[in-house]
Amino acid sequence: MITQKLKNKLNTILQSYFKPLKNKRDRKNLKNDNFSIITNHCMGGFIYHDLGKKFLSPTINLKILPDDFIEFVKHLEYYLSQEIIPAPEKKEKYPVGKIKRIEGGYIYIYFVHYTDFNEAVKTWHNRAKRINWDNLFIMMTARDGCQYSTLQDFDKLKYESKICFTSEPHTEFTSCKYARLDNGKPLKGYISDMVNIYGKRAFECNGFDYIQFLNKEKV
Repeated sequence: MITQKLKNKLNTILQSYFKPLKNKRDRKNLKNDNFSIITNHCMGGFIYHDLGKKFLSPTINLKILPDDFIEFVKHLEYYLSQEIIPAPEKKEKYPVGKIKRIEGGYIYIYFVHYTDFNEAVKTWHNRAKRINWDNLFIMMTARDGCQYSTLQDFDKLKYESKICFTSEPHTEFTSCKYARLDNGKPLKGYISDMVNIYGKRAFECNGFDYIQFLNKEKV
């Protein structure tokens, strides 16, 4: 009998072979360039990495909770110009920053993959300067307590290219995509996890072609 540990090891070996081939094909099919992906989770960073593209976005290696993210992208230029200050009230193992909301309160930025606050903020501002405002993509994952009203607000965002991955179907929203695996089973891990030996990521499942999305073709 093959144990789960052995299966995982075998999958890792196969992915290390097939994933570069998949990335090569995806890069060949990608027609759009110099795009900025604004996300509330690590999804954008994985996409840039797989496609061999420069990070033209500050939302890399961090997370922003859904309600905060909606407010953030509603007034993107404004919030990117604001100071990020420490948020010691958030007791995390990594740095957390906050930006004052226009109408009171704060937008919290969880620098999940950083160890130093100042480095995280400096990187944020440096990458914010690279944004291509004429080639924006808004991508959100409906987790961390995302409410139905948040999905409604996301669907109303005035961006041409946007998508929100949800844990259940929401066909009433044109910008929402049910994040389930190709075999119909619910997604249990993260939206950026590789889900087969070929290196396909979870956000590519259930009929979503992220290359077509980035090419601004009908998905």
